[in-house]
Amino acid sequence: VGESGSGKSILARSIIGLLPISIAKRAGGKIEFDGQDLMELSEAGMRKVRGRDIAIIFQDPLTSLNPVLPIGRQLVQV
Repeated sequence: VGESGSGKSILARSIIGLLPISIAKRAGGKIEFDGQDLMELSEAGMRKVRGRDIAIIFQDPLTSLNPVLPIGRQLVQV
């Protein structure tokens, strides 16, 4: 819960590894979920967690687009 523009979506995307590497920086620390440190998981390990155990459900379809990626790239991914 927080004000609009406070970074809730960016925080959620960063926790589950959905930010592009070009803007994401690992500062260190731990992110624990269900007794497991998400920071120690490989990309394959994160794929097993994403969608099944952790997911983001946006209320507004406009927020489904990632503001840090070009629109053309996002449309091609679909």
